[in-house]
Amino acid sequence: MRRGCPLCAGELLPPDMLGLRISHAPRCPLGLAEDSEAEVDWRRAGDYVTTFERRVTATEAAILVACGAAPADAYGAMVRVSFPTRSLRRREFDGVAVATLPGVMGGDTG
Repeated sequence: MRRGCPLCAGELLPPDMLGLRISHAPRCPLGLAEDSEAEVDWRRAGDYVTTFERRVTATEAAILVACGAAPADAYGAMVRVSFPTRSLRRREFDGVAVATLPGVMGGDTG
């Protein structure tokens, strides 16, 4: 069973260096919240070489749970955010095991 967005049924994209990514429908509220948080993260980073940590947002936690994470792990997680380029955001969720995303969660990204 392929998991993804619990609201728009957007598909979970294959794992890559950017971590959790879902192809949301154009007006999906979770997708719009993800876009908004990406903008906030970019401003918080200040430049694209900065890495910082923050608490997971409610939107990210909801998506993690929809992808198979335990709710207690998802809602209490920290996320490490970086920008490998000016337009690509990478998120690593510490302490969250998601079977559908092997190798990109919980600090296993290397």
